[in-house]
Amino acid sequence: MVHPQYAVYLGREQKDGFTGFVATDTFFAILDIPEGSTPVKGRSIMDHIAGKVKKTPIGSLAAFDEAITSSIKEMNMPLDFSFAGGCLVGTILYLKTIGDGELYLRRGDSFERLITGHATASGYIEEGDLFVMTTAFFTKSMEGMDKLRTLFDHKKPAEIVDELTPSMKERDDSGAVCFLLQLQKEPAAYADETPAVPASPVDSAVYQPPRKSSGMDMPMRSFFRSFRHQRKRVLLFAVVGIIFALLLFNVVRSFGKKKTGEAVGSWQQAKTEIADKLARAKETAVDMQGGLAAIAEVRKQLAETKKTLPKDAVAQWQDLMDQTTTAENTILKRTEGTAEEFQDLAQEKKNATGVALALWEDDLVIPGKDGTFFRSSLEKKTLSSKTVPELSGSHILAVYDKAVFFLRSGGGIYKLDEAGKTKEIIPKDDEWGTITDMKVYNGNIYLLDTEKDEIYKYLVADGGYSGKNSYVKSGQAISMTKANSLAIDTSVYLGFPDTIIKYLSGSRETFTLTLPKEGVTLSKVMAVKEDETLYAWSKQEGLIYLFTKDGTYQRQVHAPAFAAAADVVTYKGVAYVLSGGKLLRIALE
Repeated sequence: MVHPQYAVYLGREQKDGFTGFVATDTFFAILDIPEGSTPVKGRSIMDHIAGKVKKTPIGSLAAFDEAITSSIKEMNMPLDFSFAGGCLVGTILYLKTIGDGELYLRRGDSFERLITGHATASGYIEEGDLFVMTTAFFTKSMEGMDKLRTLFDHKKPAEIVDELTPSMKERDDSGAVCFLLQLQKEPAAYADETPAVPASPVDSAVYQPPRKSSGMDMPMRSFFRSFRHQRKRVLLFAVVGIIFALLLFNVVRSFGKKKTGEAVGSWQQAKTEIADKLARAKETAVDMQGGLAAIAEVRKQLAETKKTLPKDAVAQWQDLMDQTTTAENTILKRTEGTAEEFQDLAQEKKNATGVALALWEDDLVIPGKDGTFFRSSLEKKTLSSKTVPELSGSHILAVYDKAVFFLRSGGGIYKLDEAGKTKEIIPKDDEWGTITDMKVYNGNIYLLDTEKDEIYKYLVADGGYSGKNSYVKSGQAISMTKANSLAIDTSVYLGFPDTIIKYLSGSRETFTLTLPKEGVTLSKVMAVKEDETLYAWSKQEGLIYLFTKDGTYQRQVHAPAFAAAADVVTYKGVAYVLSGGKLLRIALE
């Protein structure tokens, strides 16, 4: 049984192109598209080619050549691209290059280029064969064949990649790719094997003893076929000759039991592939969706490899998992916030617990469960408390100009003035449905009624407030059933679990919220006139999302306290978090 082992070197992603590879149990290839592609499109092309090869019965070089050629035509490839790939069938490897693609073989002490340009070849594999799939750009970057011959001398794929990485990173390696494939097999398994080659006159002619060829040593026989493509016609001719010398060494080492050896080999391949995907995901940070798709693939692959993970590889697996989290944070522009205790309500009342937060400037009000409310100055760090029976059971409230406004449970809207006097300012309205949130801006009161799909506005007037007005103009209404919060600077922001809607003077604004990924669940929107940032709290994810006020995503801050919070407000780049009886502070800068 043949055991392919491989390692890959991939340079930085090209700005307007794609460089990548694909590796299955029997098909291996690299693809370089200098211009006119993206990481997402490039991966789609590679997946399509691999799928085509998998579905096609590969019984001859012509079949492999046709599978590659047809799949490339189907994907409408750019004119300028390079490809090098191989398909393993039994003990035969079918090879193909296109453009600047190059294919090298190290066998024993010999290292030669097999094919380049538009060409194909096939031959029997040997124990320890090392095939190199790359492009002319990489070969030139490594200063030609002589340097490659020295570098690849009797080393394993992973060792070669480790050795060439420092020198490649010293130069512009954008678009560089080098795929190293080493084939190991168990000799006993092939004692009575007949190569899986069709018994046709053409195929039989290829596997005949070679004629002597000058310029190469010939200690053993190697059989290859070459095909050159000219425009739409394929000119088939058999090349019989000796490609290189092979001095036979015993390179088979004992790796213990067969199953253990297979697990180790599989893990080494997976580790190389995962590391490459992580590197590519980081470089694709500008394409956030592409980067996150790569991270999802990595997590899936890590989950699969964990099932057959060698015992001595657990630490390496965990390290890759940690690297994956770090890469995801980089793509999402996610940072970890540190929660610090700002105030403890127990200083004012033993076993006190807050239920909500309301903020105006630095004046923060925290209602309790029994009619007690706490007042904190975020600038002065002072804390006081007061018991107001009418406030008992209220959690919908607002603060404005030292006055507290709250919707009494089952009643109307009350105002607690600076002197501590409580007065009903808006009676309960039988036309109200479900009041979900309340804000006071410039003295005017805004109520969010999610049952009636309305935002009510009560204008401040001499001696009280006007009657109920609809803030939303005719023809601008939307369904507000799932709305969860309201925020006002000069515009009105309406928060939903999956988006934010913006209104100005009652008309809906042209505003598109760009979320970093699908499946985001928002709990509250926050905005003030003095801050150019729009904030959104996700209790489910333990995050604060930061956007510009035109809806452009900026970054996010994660903290476990956000997930445990009863409520959150933001002030001067800091999130204040209500957690039980404590007020926590988390910097967002």
